[in-house]
Amino acid sequence: MNQPSRKLLLILGFFTVVASLPACKTQDIRSGLDVGSKVFESFSLSDADMIAMAREGVADLDKRNRVAPRNSKYSKRLRRLTKGFKSVNDRPLNFKAYRSKEVNAFAMPDGSVRVHTGLMDKMNDSELLFVIGHEVGHVAEGHSKKRFQTVLLTTAGREALGNWGGGAISALSSSQLGAFAEKVINAQFSQANEKESDDYGLETLRRNGRNLNAAVTALEKLGEGDAKGSGLMATLTSTHPDPSDRANRIRKTIAGG
Repeated sequence: MNQPSRKLLLILGFFTVVASLPACKTQDIRSGLDVGSKVFESFSLSDADMIAMAREGVADLDKRNRVAPRNSKYSKRLRRLTKGFKSVNDRPLNFKAYRSKEVNAFAMPDGSVRVHTGLMDKMNDSELLFVIGHEVGHVAEGHSKKRFQTVLLTTAGREALGNWGGGAISALSSSQLGAFAEKVINAQFSQANEKESDDYGLETLRRNGRNLNAAVTALEKLGEGDAKGSGLMATLTSTHPDPSDRANRIRKTIAGG
């Protein structure tokens, strides 16, 4: 095992241990944070470590979700819309569709983008292209990387690190990596991050000669679902700022306001 992989297993094994511990008192949390700080002082998560973890985590998610077959209408449509997406920041992009009624899409720092068929059913091609561009924007602008790091840090702050015994840490299983990947997916982006990614999605429409208003209607559709309290919208709307506010901002941007 190479050195970066060893550091990765130590860091991730640490968080796996603390995730199983019960909640503790404020004083215990404070002492735990001191332990967490020492861990981060000793081991830094490099880009290579992060990408390796993201890749393995997504591989586990692919196993646990129903990936649309290559010859399905969803996979064909996704390939057609993403044929212009090759790489971003020197990281190859890869796209897959999950057969799920959930209205959701996500991107990981390694360049993996996954789109649920519930979202694909809800959007026309231009609207879907905006959403895909938005998710790629999170990778291009480094948001996915920052969210990845934030989940590590907030996990440290939330769990009872002070009770950690510092014993031997075993290698993580693919399911553990997948569980961490889900935490990353469900972590919320900041409004500034969403603005940058919305602009990236808007530019994606412009580059492809699409109607820019598709960005507005895509967000309005998501806003309608959220307003109705649809369970299918829960993930996307809980991890992103209000779609209606974002739609209004883009409408003004298109109008030059």
